[in-house]
Amino acid sequence: QNNLHELWALLSYVLPGTLSKESLDTFDAAADLNAGQMDRTAVARARALLEAVMIRRVKSEVESSLLPKIEYVLKVPLTPLQRGWYRTLLENKESAGGA
Repeated sequence: QNNLHELWALLSYVLPGTLSKESLDTFDAAADLNAGQMDRTAVARARALLEAVMIRRVKSEVESSLLPKIEYVLKVPLTPLQRGWYRTLLENKESAGGA
């Protein structure tokens, strides 16, 4: 999100009824981008509102519960169109002194 107003709009859409219209005023007051200033009290209130709907976890906290990563390599043939573009690319590279 580009700013707190957009974040509020997204959360309000995803979690209807969770954030009040008054909370939008809190988000707007938290960062007055036109003035280039931040109201620390409003930022603290906005953070408190966000903590009610967001969970912040770091990898070290959840790493033990993650399943091991499984990697698959699938080789698929190029489509005729892809093959044509690839051939053209190689021919142009060779004529330009490339590999």
